[in-house]
This record gives sequence, C-alpha cells and structure tokens, in this order.
Amino acid sequence: MNTTAQWQVDPKQPVFDGHFPEFPIMPGVMLIGFIKAHIFNELNIVTEVANIKRFRFVKPVLPGDSVTTTLKSVSENGDELNVSCACTVGETIVAKGTITLRKIS
Repeated sequence: MNTTAQWQVDPKQPVFDGHFPEFPIMPGVMLIGFIKAHIFNELNIVTEVANIKRFRFVKPVLPGDSVTTTLKSVSENGDELNVSCACTVGETIVAKGTITLRKIS
C-alpha cells in the first residue's frame, strides 16, 4: 500500500490560540488524527491509537499548511493495524514513523 491523502490545516482552529500564542503550530495529535482518517477513508475501518512507536515529529505544521499523509504499509495483526506512514508539507517531511491502531467494532 502506498496511498496519499491531502488535508488542509484550518488557521481558524481554536487550538492555535493556545498552542502556542506567539508561534502557533499544529499539535502532533492532530497529525495522528489525519492518519486515522486516512485509514478510515481507505479501508473503512474505525480505529483508536493503541501504540505510537518510532514516530518522530520533525518540523512544525503551521496554520494554513496543506499536509499530505502517506500510508506506506498497513499490516493486520488480529484487531490491530501496524501503520508505517509519513506526513509532508510540500516536499518537506514533518512527521514519520510507525503507529499501531486498534480496530473499534
């Protein structure tokens, strides 16, 4: 699997008021949310985060940025999905690694 999805970071999100007022950046948990949404859109599976391993936030994502999520591989292990993925803004990698998502019935 090597699929991509595009996400627009809405600069009017209230989270930017407090994260951080002088230099607003998107919280990493929102990038994980984009990845979960990408999994749902591709596989129609609702998930929750079970484990985040070897995942690095490399560069900040700013209000108004356009983020591309890339699912490099997804392997199933029972009710869990091991997802190797990356997030980019333009050609710049902003986050990458492996996360484990648990399927929700």
